[in-house]
Amino acid sequence: MWDDEDDVLELETTPEMKAAAEMLAKAGEEVAEDTLPLKKMEALCNLKCFDRIKDPWSMDRSEKRAVLECVEKCEQPMETIGAVIEDERNKMLEATTSCLERCGEEDEACANRCITQSFSSSRLDQMMDRVRSRIMSFRY
Repeated sequence: MWDDEDDVLELETTPEMKAAAEMLAKAGEEVAEDTLPLKKMEALCNLKCFDRIKDPWSMDRSEKRAVLECVEKCEQPMETIGAVIEDERNKMLEATTSCLERCGEEDEACANRCITQSFSSSRLDQMMDRVRSRIMSFRY
């Protein structure tokens, strides 16, 4: 979710960029851990989708459709979290890109400031708080 390898590899050219890539990787690990309750909830929900089916190997078409619809509903929380994460990631990258464009190609010090500011621990903490808040909104 967080660590699109192309983006991370592009960030590793200066110490500031390498630090930003490491912070994003750490954030990705934290999100994976924080979503474990949602993954469990999804797995249990998926099992319930099959509860009313006696033999899953001999389901008729309407039973299959009902199970698929049920499973899709079970997947919605994780899909929503994935969209939230993607949105947060895009906002951060857009802000960084905008800052870098203002610096121009020759001003490496300005570019490093953009990276340091965009990927500061306080900004990442705020972003993680927003993601965690959305994860907790699915708590049953």
